[in-house]
Amino acid sequence: MMKTPQRDLHAYISEISEHADVRAGSPLPLGTQERGGGVNFAILSRHASRVRLELFEHPEDAAPARAIDLDSARNRTGDVWHVWVEGIGPGQLYAYRVDGPYEPSEGHRFNFNRLLLDPFATAISRLPPWDFASARGYDPSAPEQDLALSKLDNSSSMPKCAFVNEPFEWDGDQPPRHPWSKTIIYETHVRGFTIHPKSGVDHPGTYRGLMEKIPYLKTLGVTAVELMPVQEFNETSVTRSNPRTRQRLRNYWGYDPVAFFAPKASYSSSGGLGQQKLESKEMVRAFHSAGIEVILDVVFNHTAEGNELGPTLCFRGMDNAIFYTLAGDKRYYKDYAGTGNTINANHPVVRDHILAALRHWMVEMHVDGFRFDLASVLGPDGTGKLLANAPLLERIAEDPILVPLTLNSADMKALVSYVTSLGGTSAGSAAKPAAAGSSPPAPAKARPGAATGAAKTPTKSAVADAKGKGIFDSQRCSGCHGQSGGGGVGPALTHISSQYPPAKLTALLKAPTAKMKAAGMVPLTLNSADMEALVSYVTGLGGTPAGSAAKPAAAAPSSSAPAKAGPGAAARLSPAATKGRLIFKAHRCGDCHGTDGVGGTAAAPGLAGTGKSFAPALLATMLQHPTARMQKGGMPPVSLSSDELKALVAFVSSISTSKGNGK
Repeated sequence: MMKTPQRDLHAYISEISEHADVRAGSPLPLGTQERGGGVNFAILSRHASRVRLELFEHPEDAAPARAIDLDSARNRTGDVWHVWVEGIGPGQLYAYRVDGPYEPSEGHRFNFNRLLLDPFATAISRLPPWDFASARGYDPSAPEQDLALSKLDNSSSMPKCAFVNEPFEWDGDQPPRHPWSKTIIYETHVRGFTIHPKSGVDHPGTYRGLMEKIPYLKTLGVTAVELMPVQEFNETSVTRSNPRTRQRLRNYWGYDPVAFFAPKASYSSSGGLGQQKLESKEMVRAFHSAGIEVILDVVFNHTAEGNELGPTLCFRGMDNAIFYTLAGDKRYYKDYAGTGNTINANHPVVRDHILAALRHWMVEMHVDGFRFDLASVLGPDGTGKLLANAPLLERIAEDPILVPLTLNSADMKALVSYVTSLGGTSAGSAAKPAAAGSSPPAPAKARPGAATGAAKTPTKSAVADAKGKGIFDSQRCSGCHGQSGGGGVGPALTHISSQYPPAKLTALLKAPTAKMKAAGMVPLTLNSADMEALVSYVTGLGGTPAGSAAKPAAAAPSSSAPAKAGPGAAARLSPAATKGRLIFKAHRCGDCHGTDGVGGTAAAPGLAGTGKSFAPALLATMLQHPTARMQKGGMPPVSLSSDELKALVAFVSSISTSKGNGK
């Protein structure tokens, strides 16, 4: 029997392999991946009918240098569209067009005339100013607005994705991993920290400028920097102007991401065609060399695409019905974040996307941890009810890659609820924390000036204390010290302020005593604002003079019927509206509308009887985007968490729906 001669492997591969410069590609991984002398492109869209990949030479180009239409039979596997293209190098600019039904009432907003960013892009080109108005997928001049498809092309006014896949030299970089007991976090803004000439840096307002300040941070004893959003956003998205200078305002803070994986291009001193990714890596490496961890303030609860009248940038044009939480009429979005839309975080596809983003920042960018903006928005189901075992939070907690990360949150309710549901209350504990989303029971002892109908006008500190009380009751403190610190299994917290000034109390909360640990209290992992609120609340308890504790407050009645507005109305309001009353006063609303909204200045009369004019959704929008009259009266945009915004809306709604002065 004759043996078949062995074939040369390389010759065999060459003989049977594809040789075209455009090939079918692979559905995984999503995004871009360099392989075999080219790059594989892959995006997910379940309801799309066609997809086109466009390659550009410059960010401002209106026409692509090359357009590749993906075949639904050859370039699609399941819901993933994919293609491999030969000869793609670093810095290649690209974007997509995705077609499908434009049926807003069914949740679909495909528009082939809109250039779309890759949801997995790791760099977005600079394009100042970025015009969001031209990115709207509908015709704003049409009477039906977002129901009318726009046929205008917006390529020239859209930035492009930049392919970057460099073998970065990390020089053996390793995360410092400081224990919480020795962690000192310095929260800052990449641009704001060094943009002023007095910062004394050579590269103001950039990642490199931040690197220049490392010696200064070391002198402060800082062990971690927490950076406000560096995920790509549009700083020119704000349409309002400064009422005094008439200059257009800028989106300084960046809590409106357009790309979860991409570092902010304008923070790079080296360029914005992929250089931002390299410079941000250099920044992390430099911080680690100095023994300083890098924590990112990340936003995964919403995007810059806003409500149904917002721009089509990425998710909305890729598959709106999957990526966002929609209302019963799918034309509209559920808005738990108070920003116009809510990411559908517990949909399997979106859950995987967020996890991939977290892994990218950890594995590829070497960051050490995250502070989650409005984390509670990541926990609800489609109806807004907080899930006991929210799939996304469970995946984050159990992910084998993310295990060593530092996790923090401005709104700890979702994570606390999840951990509580896993661990329960330790044996022998007197009480469980209040369930997330439930109204706390009436406090055993009220603090002077608390929301109990006391005569003292609440201030911003009162609002902070109300927040602190919520944290106190949810962090197992009340299991021993009683609801509101009035006394329980453990002693009441009144009369202790001389023993525990704020600095010492803060240290104690981070490093509990043996007795506190035995009672089931773990070290608190709260951001600085939450810690300050909690310390303010407990310090206030300790500062109550002997014998002066207020009488217990009656629990607020729960009723769906609107409460009548008026002085002292908080005692008759729901718990949410009672909290809203504090916020109403603290945010200067009362300066014009009266302390309880029942009579104000001639320019801003009482709010009673205005319910038909200001429905809750419209009211929430107005609070975030004040009218010219409101701005003139000194009211800035109200930057509140979703829960606080809901509370404020609940209070104002209770006023506007009641019978009153009719002004």
